[in-house]
Amino acid sequence: MVKIIKAGWRDYSKVKALLLKTIDYDFDIFSNYDGNILLDMMAKRCFKIVDSNKIIGLIVKYDFKREILFIPFETNVSFNEIIKELQDNFLGGYRIEFYYRNIEILKKLIHECNIKLLKDYKLMIIDLSKFKSINRLTNLNNLRIRTMIINKEEDKRVILQNSIFGENVKRKALSLEEVKSEERKKNLFQIYVFS
Repeated sequence: MVKIIKAGWRDYSKVKALLLKTIDYDFDIFSNYDGNILLDMMAKRCFKIVDSNKIIGLIVKYDFKREILFIPFETNVSFNEIIKELQDNFLGGYRIEFYYRNIEILKKLIHECNIKLLKDYKLMIIDLSKFKSINRLTNLNNLRIRTMIINKEEDKRVILQNSIFGENVKRKALSLEEVKSEERKKNLFQIYVFS
């Protein structure tokens, strides 16, 4: 079982060695860490992720940014378990910023649409206080992307928009007239619509 434990001075040499060793590895899920591990340990921001008395990763917690970084040392780290432990240990208002590599379906879609791929990773941010379902992340390789072509059927667009964004409390449901006025804006296709 995965546990998150505060890293102490005795862990410094081991954590430093693991950080240097894992630079060349490609992990599917990781945070971009360019900080100073010694300073972060002195400030008591470092937590080791332990599984069967083995350090399999590191968490760096920045209270002033309300941000958590995840640095794995093992390729078989279960991200779902890490998220569950993070929710249990750091309850309110933290977010975790991480990169997820090798989304094959997304790469295939990008290739089919002749879109230039700048870098082979996808940046994702999870707000731990709002993240409710861990089961959605169980198998990211089965991610399905579906496109719908809605040209002149505004009523379908209104229903679709309201169903997608309807859970947001601050957003009111749009009417057909509001959608049509939205479509007339010059910046709609430049800012809001991506193809």
